[in-house]
Amino acid sequence: MSLLFQPFLAWFIPASLLLYWLALRESSHRRLFLMAVSGSLLVYFVGAKRALPLGVSYFVFRLIHYAFGRYRGTIERGRPQEVLTYLFFFPLLPAGPLEPYNSFFQKQERSFEWPLFLGGMRRMVWGYFKKAFLVDLCLAAVLQAYWAGDPATHHPFLFVSLKFLEAYLDLSAYTDLAIGFSALFGFRIMENFGIPFSQTSVAKFWQHWHMSITQWCRDHVFFPVLGYSRRPVLAIYASMLVMGLWHGLSTNWAAWGLYHATGIVVSQRASRYYLFRTSHPIVRVLTQGLSIAATLAFVILGFSLVSVQGARPAARLFVACLQ
Repeated sequence: MSLLFQPFLAWFIPASLLLYWLALRESSHRRLFLMAVSGSLLVYFVGAKRALPLGVSYFVFRLIHYAFGRYRGTIERGRPQEVLTYLFFFPLLPAGPLEPYNSFFQKQERSFEWPLFLGGMRRMVWGYFKKAFLVDLCLAAVLQAYWAGDPATHHPFLFVSLKFLEAYLDLSAYTDLAIGFSALFGFRIMENFGIPFSQTSVAKFWQHWHMSITQWCRDHVFFPVLGYSRRPVLAIYASMLVMGLWHGLSTNWAAWGLYHATGIVVSQRASRYYLFRTSHPIVRVLTQGLSIAATLAFVILGFSLVSVQGARPAARLFVACLQ
C-alpha cells in the first residue's frame, strides 16, 4: 500500500489529467503540449529506479495512445466512463496487451456468452500452468542449479537460451491470464504473440513478438520519425531504442534495442537477394530453414545483453556466446 503514497504521484496524477484534458481540447498549441507532457511521463517512468505502482507503465502507454489518437482524429471523443474503463481495466494493467482504444470496445460482447467465458477459463488455467510450473518451478530450478556463478564461463549460449525461454513463457503466461480474465467480462483482447520462433527474418520476428508494444512503437515512434525525417533506417533505430528503454533506462537495454534495429535493417536488405525469392523447392526449403535458425540464433544472442545486470558482465556474456 505504501506504493500508493509515493511522492511521484503528487505530479503524476495531475500530469495524466493534463494529458487527458489536452486530448479533448482544440488548440493550435495542443501538439506541442501533448509531446511535452507525454515525453515527461515517459522519461520519468523509464528512468525511475524505485518501485512504481503496478500497471503504471501500461497506463502511461494507453494514455498517450488515447491522447494522440484524439489529436490525429483516429479516436472519437468517448464518454468519461469509457475512457476510464480503457485506462484502468485491471486484467490488462500488469503486463498488457496494449489493446487499441477503438478495438477494445468494438470487440466487447454486450451479452453473456458461455463459449467466451469457458474459453477464458481455459486460457487462465494454461497461463497459471506456464507461470507456476514451467517458469517458477522448472526453469528457475535449472537456472539456479547450473548457473549459480558466472554464466559466461559455463555453457553461456545455453544459459541465454534458457533465460530467453523463461522470459517468453513468463510474458506469454501473463498474456494468457490477461486475455482469459478479460474474456470473463466479455472483452476479446488481441494476442500478444503470433508464431515468433518460425520467422525467417528479424523484421518478421518483431511482427509476431510482443505485438501490442510493437504496434504502439510503430504508431507513436516509427511513423512520426519517418514522417519528419523521411529516413526509414532512422525510424527503425528510434523505434527499437524506445522499445529497449521502455524495459529500463540502462546501457544494457539501449544496446539490446540498437542490436535489434541493426538486425531489422540488415534482414530487410538481405531479403532483396534472389536466394530468398527462388522458386526451386529444395533451395527454398533450405533457405527458409537456415533463415529461421539464423533469426532465432540472432535473437537469443541479443538476449545476452539483458540476461545479466551491468554493461561489462553483459559484454562478457555476449562475447562468450560467440566463442
